[in-house]
Formats: sequence, structure tokens, C-alpha cells
Amino acid sequence: MLGGSKYRYLNVALFQAGWFACIFLPTIYGLAATILVLIIHLKMVPNFQKELAFVITVASVGYCMDSLYSLLSLVEFKVNSESTIYLVCVWLLFASTLNWSMKYLIKTPLRAMLLGILAPLSYFGAQSLGKIKYSEPLAVSILFHALLWSAFMLLVHKLYFGQNSQYTYER
Repeated sequence: MLGGSKYRYLNVALFQAGWFACIFLPTIYGLAATILVLIIHLKMVPNFQKELAFVITVASVGYCMDSLYSLLSLVEFKVNSESTIYLVCVWLLFASTLNWSMKYLIKTPLRAMLLGILAPLSYFGAQSLGKIKYSEPLAVSILFHALLWSAFMLLVHKLYFGQNSQYTYER
């Protein structure tokens, strides 16, 4: 296990490697990269059961949030099994950063909400790569998405830092 600050840098690098694999490689390689990143991640954390529960919880809620957003026709994902695998992988990778490299950004409710407001920028980037398409009018879709993400990140903050949270542990 690496020390807290050293692992934060590795956590960022692992996330980026997994994200690039999901974006630019065939689905099976993105899935393999995600599994490898998660195995390394869980070997590095002090309590892998709590971390695994946190990652799965956040990824599940996030995937449902993206599905709802798609159902409301505010964003269009490719409708096939590959896009589902891609979304699950990206959510798992993102969730693995929240307790480590992005912990500072979710430490207070305000910071968590601000991170949420900025999250649609990554979707906008994914749109330029052809992975998703926001509905028109673009400004309304992005604004609604920012508000949804802000609420989601506030929920993540409460889950992790809330009183009597089962996920908190000392590093």
C-alpha cells in the first residue's frame, strides 16, 4: 500500500489510462483496462471492502443518472451493449477517484456541488469525440445536466462524509 499523497498521483494516472482505453480502444480492451485499474486500486487502499462498496454504489447511481438523462432525451448515447459497457467502465473509473485524487473536491458540500456543475464539460468533450450527443438547445441540456450532476455530487459528499457514513475510514 502506498502512502496517501503518493497514491493520489497514481490514482490520477490509473484513471486517465483507463479512461483513454475506454475512449480510444475497442470495448474489450477498455473493459480489461478498467478491471486492471480497479484491481490495482483496491490493492492500494487500506480497506478494500469499504472502497469497493463505495465505488460500486457511486458507479451504480451515476449509471442510473446517465440512463435517466438519456431517457429524458437530453443526451443521446449509442444504444448498444458496447455503450453500456463503456458507461459502466467510465463510472467505475470515476468512482475510484473520489476517495483519493478528488477527495479534496468533494470534502465540502459547496465544492462537491461545484464539481458537479463542471462535470458536463467532460460530456461535452465526449460529444466532440462522437461518444454522446447533447439535445438541442445545447445550453438548456448542459444547464440541466450541470444541476443534475451538482445534486449527484452533493449526494456523493453526504454518502462519504455524512455523519455515521459506513464508507469513511482513516488513511
